[in-house]
Amino acid sequence: MATVSSTVPLPPPTITNTATTILGGTWTASLNTGGVTVYTSGSATISGPVNLWGGRHP
Repeated sequence: MATVSSTVPLPPPTITNTATTILGGTWTASLNTGGVTVYTSGSATISGPVNLWGGRHP
């Protein structure tokens, strides 16, 4: 008899820093002229440190 198991995604961890959290969606990362990472998704733009949770890259 085969054992079937399913994987239940864990909830996001408790985040204690103040960086913006990118939650899901499709984001593109690039560096601006100052060397800071800039994340874009549609018309949304976030720069600097971020928390990534469940995002996808194209």
